[in-house]
Amino acid sequence: MVVTVDQIRTVLNLMDSDELADSVIELNLVRAQTKVDAVARYTATEALKDDAILSLAAFYSYQSHADRIKHQLPGHFVEGRWTPIAGVKVRDTTSKLNSLRNDANEALKLVRPRIGRIV
Repeated sequence: MVVTVDQIRTVLNLMDSDELADSVIELNLVRAQTKVDAVARYTATEALKDDAILSLAAFYSYQSHADRIKHQLPGHFVEGRWTPIAGVKVRDTTSKLNSLRNDANEALKLVRPRIGRIV
């Protein structure tokens, strides 16, 4: 199996590319593949490596998303005027980031036993 952008979107439950651009996910997928390739033992199965890549790419991508939503005001420009969106839900991304980090570390431990916390 090759990890895809759609799989990462599904893990994150962020299906809208307006919320998280495909290019951001693709970059984070490359980062995750590089890290997993660097630490994986030769005995690790492809399925375990794919799971580690998926988990790590999801964590990296959600980090990018969490940073973006903290720095981008919700709204749009209409005829050169900023129009904020009313009733915006403020998301606390901390607990989800921690869960994704834990998932990534657990998956990485399966491809490289006795490795410490990586992310």
